[in-house]
Amino acid sequence: MANRWLFGALAVVAAGCANGTGDGLGSASEAISDNSSGTARFSRNTIVYQSLRGATDDIYAINANGGRPFRVTSDAAVEASPFLSPDRSHVAFSSNRDGNNEIYVSDTQGENVLRLTNNTTLDFHPVFSHDGNRVFFQRQTGGLFDIWVMDADGANQHRVTFLPLNEVGAQLSPDDQRMAFMGNNGGNQDVWVANADGTGIVNITQGTCTNATVGQTPCVLARDQQPYWTPDGQIVFVSDRSGFNEIWVSNADGSAPRQVTNLHANSGLPSVSHNGEQVAFVSNAHNTASGVRSVYVVNFDGSDARRLTFDPSDELTPRFAY
Repeated sequence: MANRWLFGALAVVAAGCANGTGDGLGSASEAISDNSSGTARFSRNTIVYQSLRGATDDIYAINANGGRPFRVTSDAAVEASPFLSPDRSHVAFSSNRDGNNEIYVSDTQGENVLRLTNNTTLDFHPVFSHDGNRVFFQRQTGGLFDIWVMDADGANQHRVTFLPLNEVGAQLSPDDQRMAFMGNNGGNQDVWVANADGTGIVNITQGTCTNATVGQTPCVLARDQQPYWTPDGQIVFVSDRSGFNEIWVSNADGSAPRQVTNLHANSGLPSVSHNGEQVAFVSNAHNTASGVRSVYVVNFDGSDARRLTFDPSDELTPRFAY
């Protein structure tokens, strides 16, 4: 099976493998809360995610309180890295349905698909701005990954990061003025913060030692990755500083880090609910031997971590609605 995580943790569009499973899917009415205006919208408590339930990855949606997942896309190609528009009426995702990894947008039913990028490079991990006017994404050029941005209709595509190595997985602050991303430009995998135009780049986790080697010279540097902003401007991220990939949170400058999960498993790809009360993520805590991940949610204070999806397939990139 091809690698589905970049840098060991971030979902990319890659060839999948089949996983046998029963259907167990819900209807659109279980996932869509409002169509009174003529536009179907997911509920504010919806999580979209990527799953290998079928022969290849597709996009699914589920309520954070539980229930049956609703299948959004059913193309024979690989669909990955979903992200909801701020009004919850559309889903952006990456797909190789036209032979190359590009960025697309569909409605809540996976229909009325619009292709936003069209080139020979690898484009993936789309993220809407909070005002819905822009989509940030990453593009591979010259073998390296950089952050790009475009208008919500695909126009005005341009590069915003120019560091020597890789910048991956941009997520926008609540006011859309800053972005956080992970990169390896400091000689280690760290979380970086910059202005949304790419200026003012700062490594906020540089030099952080794993807990077991604090005080040693040299210490073992922690791998910090996959940042996501909270509604009040903190940053949730993944770190192995405790010895396992767990969910952490810190101030936007990296200060006052606090461990959120303590599952002693491979957890990652966090996303925060619109009210800041919950964090969605993937983990193999239910079966650490297999490595297969499911979607979990945990309260922001670290309490009540619980598994949300129960299909035996590998699942990735859970994303709450803004």
